[in-house]
Amino acid sequence: MWMSLIITCMVGLQPVCNRAKYMDSYADLLKGEHKSIANAIFEAYLDQLEEIDGMIPLTAEKKAMVYLEELTESLSLLDDRGPWEEASHTLYRSILLQARQAANPWPATVWVDLSVFDDVFVSAATNRAIDIFLQEHYKTDLEERYMALAAINDGNITLCEQLTENAMKRWSTYQQNIEPYMSNSAVAFAAYPKLNTGLTVRKVMRDLEEVNTPKLKQRYAKWENWHSAQTKATITLIRTARSTFLFDPWSSRCGASTNKQAVKLQQQLLQLSATVRDKNSDAIASLQELQ
Repeated sequence: MWMSLIITCMVGLQPVCNRAKYMDSYADLLKGEHKSIANAIFEAYLDQLEEIDGMIPLTAEKKAMVYLEELTESLSLLDDRGPWEEASHTLYRSILLQARQAANPWPATVWVDLSVFDDVFVSAATNRAIDIFLQEHYKTDLEERYMALAAINDGNITLCEQLTENAMKRWSTYQQNIEPYMSNSAVAFAAYPKLNTGLTVRKVMRDLEEVNTPKLKQRYAKWENWHSAQTKATITLIRTARSTFLFDPWSSRCGASTNKQAVKLQQQLLQLSATVRDKNSDAIASLQELQ
C-alpha cells in the first residue's frame, strides 16, 4: 500500500488525453457537424476518467489506456477521408510514448516521440512500425515498469536485473524504428537525454557574435567537430551497454550490471563524460579570451 501511494504521487493518472492535447490534435478538424459530435465524445471520455479515481496505479493506468484507445478509435470514425484517423493515431501514439516516462525506473531509456519535432518528417511506414511495436510491447512494458519500481522498493536485485534486461531488449527494438531519424541532433539528444549537449559553449559563442573573427570561428569549429565525435562515441557506448550487456548505465536505480566488460564500459563512459565536461570548460575560456 505504501509503495502504491508513492507511485500515485509520482505518476498521476496516465496515459491521459487532457483538453489541451485534444484541442491541439483536432483543432483543424473541429468544424461543422463534426465539432459537436467530437466534443460530446471527448466529454464522455472525461467522465470515464473520473471513475478511475482511487484505483491502484497499475490498474488505473491499464484502465486509462483502454479509455484512451476507445476515445481515439471513436474520433477516427468521424469521417472516411483519413484526417480524423491520422490525427487519432498520432494522438494515441504520442500520449503512450510520453506517458511512459511518468513511471519509468529507467528514466534515461526513452522511447522517443518523433511527433514533437516540428522539423522532422516521419514517414507513414515509421508510424505504422511504431504503432505495431506499441501494440506488441506497451502493456508488457507497463506491467514490468511497475514490477521494477516494486523491486527497487523491496531491494530485489535479481528481479531488477531480469526486468532491466527485458526493458533494454524492448528499447533496442524500438530504437531500430527511429534509427533513420537519429541524424537529427534534437532527436539524438532526446533519445539519449543525459548526453552533454555543449549548450554552455554554444551560448558563449552566440554571446560573442559581435566579435565574429576568423580566429573565433576557427576555435569554435574545432571544438564543435571534437564535441560531435565525442557525442557519437558516447552514443556508441550507451547502445552497447543497452543492446549487448542489457543494462542502462544512466539509470542505475534498477539492474546495474556486474559483468566485468559492462563495468569496464561504464568506467569508460564516466571518463568520457568527465573529458567532455573539462573540454567544454577549456573551450569557453578559449573563446572568451578573444573578446
